[in-house]
Amino acid sequence: MLAFGIAHEWTWRKRKSGRKQKGKVVGSIKELSDCTEYFHPEIEFESMGSTYKFTSKYGEPYKPIEVGTEVDVLVPSNPYDAEHYTTGNRMLFTGVSIIFGIIFVLVGAAIKS
Repeated sequence: MLAFGIAHEWTWRKRKSGRKQKGKVVGSIKELSDCTEYFHPEIEFESMGSTYKFTSKYGEPYKPIEVGTEVDVLVPSNPYDAEHYTTGNRMLFTGVSIIFGIIFVLVGAAIKS
């Protein structure tokens, strides 16, 4: 779990090499996972004089982000690889994995000694 957290942080920092800018939610895609509805926002943004649209891989449970809401978008050199920038999702995957990984290592070390 610790390795997963470190790997996620490393890949996130590689992706962060793009610029952060504003985008606008223009819709959402509903997905059912484990009996919970998740709403993945469709986000539109402008880059290099063109308008781009993508569906975020990060979904919100129970209710979608309102259409027209401004959100942060991380835009790398290829705008087709843009992603929804949320600190909460980053901390969920990176922070929680690292914290639990450290706990498991410490408990394992305490049990072994």
